[in-house]
Amino acid sequence: MKKLVRAALGIAFVCAVSPALAVSVEVDTGGMGSDCSPGHAAGSCSLREAITFINTQGTSSVHAITFASGVTTVTVQAPDLPDIVVPATITGPVTINCEAASLGGEVPAAFAFTTAQSDGYRVDNLNLVGCETSNSRGGAAIYFNPSVGASTLTVDGVTIQDTEASAGPGGAIKIAASHTADISNSVIENASAETYGGAIDIVVMQIMDVLLA
Repeated sequence: MKKLVRAALGIAFVCAVSPALAVSVEVDTGGMGSDCSPGHAAGSCSLREAITFINTQGTSSVHAITFASGVTTVTVQAPDLPDIVVPATITGPVTINCEAASLGGEVPAAFAFTTAQSDGYRVDNLNLVGCETSNSRGGAAIYFNPSVGASTLTVDGVTIQDTEASAGPGGAIKIAASHTADISNSVIENASAETYGGAIDIVVMQIMDVLLA
C-alpha cells in the first residue's frame, strides 16, 4: 500500500493507491500449459504458468496456487520453476515430481520465494520428490529469502524425498538469515547438501512433528 501526499496553498491532496486484490489460480494440468488467465481453456494452466501469472500481481496481498481435483501429480520439467516474487500460498494435495522429468538430463529445483515481504507465505499438503539444485544458494525443494524484509514461511503436511543441493546448503529446505519458518507435520527423507544443512538450513525455526530420515 502506498500513499502519496502533496500539500499546496494549505490544501493537502491525497492519492491512495489501492492494494491489489488477492488472486487464486488453480493448476489444471500435471504437464505443460501456457495460460492461467481468467477464462483460460481447461487443461492449459500448468504450475509453471501459475507462478508466472501470480508474479504479475501486486505484492500487497497473498496470492494462492491450488490444484484441480483431477491433478494428483505435477511433473516439473527443467529449467527450475520461476522464482516466486509475490506473497503466496501453495496448497495440495499434490505430488510435485522433479525426478521423473529429468529423463537423464538436468533435474530442476522446485519453489523459491525471493522478493516480497510477508508473514503469509505457506506450503501445505505437498509431496516434493527428486528435486535438485546446482545453484549455490541451495534449497532444492524450498528456498526462502524474500529480499524486501523479514518474513515467515509456514510448512505443514509436506513430504520431501530424494532432494539434493549439489553446490550449496539446504538439501531440502533453505531459509535465509533474518527469516523464520514454522514447520509441522512434515517428513524429509534422503536429502543431501554439498555444504551444510543436509535436510534443512535455517537460523530461526519452530519445528513440531518433523521426521528426518
